[in-house]
Amino acid sequence: LHRGKSLLIGEASVLNKGTFTVLNNAIIIDAAGHTALFENQGRLEFVSEFSTDKDLDFRLESTAPGELVVDGVNLNVKRPGTHQDAAFVTTRSSDLIRFTAPQFISGASTFTGPGTIEIGSEITISAGQITSSLGTAGGFSRLKLQTGGTIDGPGVLINTSAMAWGGGKIAGNVTHQGGELEISDQLGAPELAGGTLTNERTVRQLGDLLISDGGRIVNQAGATYEIAGGKIVHADGSERGTLVLNDATLRGEGRI
Repeated sequence: LHRGKSLLIGEASVLNKGTFTVLNNAIIIDAAGHTALFENQGRLEFVSEFSTDKDLDFRLESTAPGELVVDGVNLNVKRPGTHQDAAFVTTRSSDLIRFTAPQFISGASTFTGPGTIEIGSEITISAGQITSSLGTAGGFSRLKLQTGGTIDGPGVLINTSAMAWGGGKIAGNVTHQGGELEISDQLGAPELAGGTLTNERTVRQLGDLLISDGGRIVNQAGATYEIAGGKIVHADGSERGTLVLNDATLRGEGRI
């Protein structure tokens, strides 16, 4: 879809099995009143020569080997979507995929590339797993769970690089395997809301963390949990939570 052009999706749907490129200021428009559907079984890419903000303002369903790719684009995913065995790919360190509408993800899905993925709405991992292996260019955490975001469902998010948890909830399962997971409350109130955070590497807590509905932090052998600031607070207001140490290291000056 070339620059300056538009694609209007009406009551019918678009099925992509090849490569569909949205270039520069070209746009896809939902002309069906929130029901337009783009079925992606190939590669849907948003490409810009310069850093550009774009909205994905239509319903996207991805099935293997479906890829959503950004290249020179900050993409705001504004509509609910369903994805199975899908890949979300950033091409440059300046790229961004931001989820601001609920997404249902299953199978063996992935977050990859040197850019950033922000979770600002509910991500339900209904089965299987998401493996996040985003880069750490510039020393920044590239996977971010923010205020308004929730990781939920019986599946698991496996993070193999650095991650920033600055708000929002973990109500499902997150396994942290690489880099440092930093927990802070500067922009919101992070909450372990009935979910399980399994730490296999390093977690550094800089602010208060609320634990509710039986949430658990499980530190595997050899892992480190550092409370550099704040405290772990139980939902009833007491300064207690569920922290399991399996031959792991707990250090810091905060409170449990």
